[in-house]
Amino acid sequence: MAKQIMIVDDDRDILEFMYLMLAYEGYDVLVSTTAEEIQQMRPSDLPDLLLMDVKLAEEDGRVICHRLKTNEQTKEIPIIMLSAQVTERQVRHVCPADDFLAKPFALETLLDKVEKQLPEHS
Repeated sequence: MAKQIMIVDDDRDILEFMYLMLAYEGYDVLVSTTAEEIQQMRPSDLPDLLLMDVKLAEEDGRVICHRLKTNEQTKEIPIIMLSAQVTERQVRHVCPADDFLAKPFALETLLDKVEKQLPEHS
């Protein structure tokens, strides 16, 4: 069974690019322009990995990350934060993300970071 990745970014072009690349690599990919969906998921429906932009229209992704990492039901989900304006240090100051990816990024870098968080993906 394919590992499920949820991408949360309010930039539809980035969502489409990441969706196409990760789906091509065999992942089951969900996309959302808001983090509301992941915050309302039942435990049985949670993704195996979350890729989330720092700058979301409705809320700071770092705050959402912190909320997810301090919740018993979601704390084990690996989270890779994405940003073009914020540094990794600024992200880690607010939330315990598992990794960080600066925009713009190379496809190989994205795949390396995803595979690091989901090493059992075949």
